[in-house]
Amino acid sequence: MRRIPGYPLSRFNRIILIIAGSCALALGIVGVVVPILPTTPFILLSAACFARSSKTLYRRLLTTPLFGRIIRRYLAGHGISIRTKLISQAFVAVTIGFSALAIIPANLLWVRIVLILIGIAVIIHIGRL
Repeated sequence: MRRIPGYPLSRFNRIILIIAGSCALALGIVGVVVPILPTTPFILLSAACFARSSKTLYRRLLTTPLFGRIIRRYLAGHGISIRTKLISQAFVAVTIGFSALAIIPANLLWVRIVLILIGIAVIIHIGRL
């Protein structure tokens, strides 16, 4: 395990990082099926936590068919694939659009506008990744 100079990891810190990595991985897995919850940031956070705390968990995460590819692409500087970006942007547009137009009452126009602006910002952010 590679350590940052001047920052040795104690057993307690490794346990905390393993727990944080496991929680991030769980959220990433949920994000695969829940459109509004992002997958990639949680998987990358999980990989970072495991890389600092457990070689075994890090290696295991890198060898999974779906998540390993995401992490390897990111580490190679390729970011997120265009296909993943387009799917993510479509899900954001559909869910935010549906929420703004069908869920938010018509008398709360300002809430609809804010929600749509947030959706546009997220779509732009995903495009820039």
